[in-house]
Amino acid sequence: MRLETARTVLNLPYDALAAALGTHPTTLHRWRRGESSPSRPAVTRMAEVTAVADALARIYGPASSTLVGWLDTPHPLFSGESPRALLVSGRASFLHAALAIHGRALHRESAPIGAATRARGETAP
Repeated sequence: MRLETARTVLNLPYDALAAALGTHPTTLHRWRRGESSPSRPAVTRMAEVTAVADALARIYGPASSTLVGWLDTPHPLFSGESPRALLVSGRASFLHAALAIHGRALHRESAPIGAATRARGETAP
């Protein structure tokens, strides 16, 4: 997945994407225009962000409003932080590892009770 596609899937504005990559938005624009090249650590962070977007697109599908809601919801596995906060603070590798281990269970744990019940095929009380 390309970085621009990942940005769209994750619904990240350019400043948030730049923060996730540990750089300034102006630098990100320079990379996009080919005026400069990212450093090796920045390339690694790009790979981590795109890996998170790939994993989430497999779970939720691309351009999902449910995905956007999940990204903004604090989660107990992340010490009450939202997945978006992890991304923007440069912890995409941690989020990707959690997705690799827990996958869809992360969605069910943070979904409203009714949605979690429906996801398991049960009826709400």
